[in-house]
Amino acid sequence: MTKHLVKLEPNELKRRYEERTLVLCKTEGIVLGVYPEILQAIQRLRYKTPLIRLFKFTEESVAEFYALVIEKWEPKEDIIKIFLKFTVNPTLAVVVEGPNSILSMRKLAGGLPTYKIESGKVVFAGYEGQFQPLMAPMGTIRGDYSSADIAVPDTNLIPAPNYMHASENETEYRREISILLKYKHITENDFFRYERPDWETIWGKADFRE
Repeated sequence: MTKHLVKLEPNELKRRYEERTLVLCKTEGIVLGVYPEILQAIQRLRYKTPLIRLFKFTEESVAEFYALVIEKWEPKEDIIKIFLKFTVNPTLAVVVEGPNSILSMRKLAGGLPTYKIESGKVVFAGYEGQFQPLMAPMGTIRGDYSSADIAVPDTNLIPAPNYMHASENETEYRREISILLKYKHITENDFFRYERPDWETIWGKADFRE
């Protein structure tokens, strides 16, 4: 079967180069010193990091940021107690920019590949968040740095040590960034634009001309 080269339109190519996602080096990663490995892994993938900012969640901001997760778990009073532990120690926010940054960070965190049926074929659907670090693949942050399931941490009402959060998609990235801005955990002035000459070797020269 003949295969055809993919030709992206200039606006789509520009969108790919400017794709952003949010990574959080979570509180246990700060306390236990895992965050340098997360930053190093991001740099090995040659991504830009236009924002790196240490902050501390408040009770209000952590409840809003993780609202979609909290609503899936019972009993509510216990899951809220677990998430409030994120307010004790700092979290590191990292915005990651570049082609495929959303999928790459989900994979790096330890997400499991998922598939769907499309036109009678099995196709890749993305990386599903893996709450149990023990189940995350080796070579990922959760797989390499944690042997925990969630049973013991849940029993003790503490967060499972999974070290890294990554936005699920572009919509979630925008929601999460808006929350961090709303509570002044980050500001617009914390974002920087800069060039990476190595991008031309990896992805080719960016040309967005119509």
